[in-house]
Amino acid sequence: MKYQLFTILLLFTNVFSTIAQVNFTDSNLPIFIISTDGGIVDEPKVGADLGIIDNNGQRNSLTDAFNDYDGRIGIELRGQTSQFLFDKKSYGFETRDANGENLNVSLLDLPEENDWILYGPFSDKTMIRNVLMYELSNQIGMYASRTKYCELVINNEYKGVYVLMEKIKRDGNRVDIAKLNPDEISETDISGGYILKLDKYSWDDQNLFNSAFAGDPNSMLYQVIYPKNDNLQSEQFTYIQDFMYDFEAALSGENYKDETLGYRQYIDVNSFIDFLLLNELGRNPDAYRISTYFHKQHDDDGGKLKMGPIWDFNIGMGNANFCLGGSPTGWVLDYNEVCPDDTWLIGYWWNRLLSDEAFALAVSERWEMLRETVFSIESIHQLINDHAILLNESQTRNYQQWNILGEWVWPNDFVGETYESEVVFLKNWFDDRVDWMDANMSDLGGHTEPIYPGNSFLLYPNPFDDVLNIAVKQAKSGEAVLTIFNTVGQKITSVNIDVEIGLNHRLEIPKSITAQLNKGLYFYVFKIEEELIHSGKLVRQ
Repeated sequence: MKYQLFTILLLFTNVFSTIAQVNFTDSNLPIFIISTDGGIVDEPKVGADLGIIDNNGQRNSLTDAFNDYDGRIGIELRGQTSQFLFDKKSYGFETRDANGENLNVSLLDLPEENDWILYGPFSDKTMIRNVLMYELSNQIGMYASRTKYCELVINNEYKGVYVLMEKIKRDGNRVDIAKLNPDEISETDISGGYILKLDKYSWDDQNLFNSAFAGDPNSMLYQVIYPKNDNLQSEQFTYIQDFMYDFEAALSGENYKDETLGYRQYIDVNSFIDFLLLNELGRNPDAYRISTYFHKQHDDDGGKLKMGPIWDFNIGMGNANFCLGGSPTGWVLDYNEVCPDDTWLIGYWWNRLLSDEAFALAVSERWEMLRETVFSIESIHQLINDHAILLNESQTRNYQQWNILGEWVWPNDFVGETYESEVVFLKNWFDDRVDWMDANMSDLGGHTEPIYPGNSFLLYPNPFDDVLNIAVKQAKSGEAVLTIFNTVGQKITSVNIDVEIGLNHRLEIPKSITAQLNKGLYFYVFKIEEELIHSGKLVRQ
């Protein structure tokens, strides 16, 4: 109760005057009360006190004791598009001890951690979409963030209905892969685990590397997010790049369908299938291209690449007015054809996998099985009803605070006048969606031509120290040249590359070439017969 008396005194000084317009005194949901040391910004986290009131299914009142958590946190704004477009903000926070160090705790009976999210549903006016899809994912055996609804007060201001969510983190209760320490760089240790993602990126993101086989570099730019930036060693970074190269080489090769020689030796096929079905069921416009996570097991645990966890469905399920996002028909996999000018497109993995008849058949069979259970329309309707009933009281206060019912909020395709109409729309949308998928599932394998990469190129590791490698596949004959420039455009060196047409090659750049590069930033271009194949930045550390 260390911070409770102080917080309660503050609350009763002016909380009722600041939130009286929504008449918030008690709730059927847990209540989060935060008092910050300063303004909340997008990095760094500001110190704050957090008190959580949760009476285990009984009414929760502002006057009750902080009985779930009472202590320090660091809090910041989170989100990209949502942070700038939505008045109702989402927050990331970490629980801390009295010395400001990370403190693993259980909040609202979720497994212990120190990193948490308070997601503020805004454009999704049901406030259900993310929670629903994560619940469906967990029900079919693919871990997704666990969630709890709550109501939030920050600095005596009522903020509305929020969702406490787990961050995507490595541990036995979340992304269950082996811990990889900085000193584990030997052959027996280095194989895992790793968490990677495809996502939007910014200039200061670290540990990024391109697919060696994607035609468009933006469509497949991988980022390693575990181990974290400061802990990821160059040997580990090189290992995961090599592994991804080997997987993609097998997927792109002539024997890709072979159970021994092809892609199956590298991936957990079932996780790819479930990931595809969840994203297609929710018709998530971001699927496969941004907010897309996957992880690599240690060899002792199988060594495979597994898709997931799924993430960020708030503009799915008919809630987007772009790229046919509002329609219950069509495959998200066709996004590149529908929106070919988007900066972030879907990489070639999925069309290539679905061109394997055995994979496409397994997708169809898994769909049929799930439609009898978790994906039955009765089961989905029941989940939506359960969530809507739970939120029936608090949604009224939320929309008194955020008066957006009946108003268009980016990127709504449907705008309901009431909360009930939003919920009814979601249920009806699912009716149409599963009907369409039932009728078209057998055609999924042939819905589009498989993509076969042509010329491809990768320079790695990047940043590099002493050793710099090239992965290259040429689709036509001719002189292949890698040229490296300094930051003012002066040519530093060039390398002629002699490889056989149509085969995948990995070559080490001679030390006599890399010795010409001091520590710092460079630019490179790779051309075949003067045709630009790839260009980018190169860093020597």
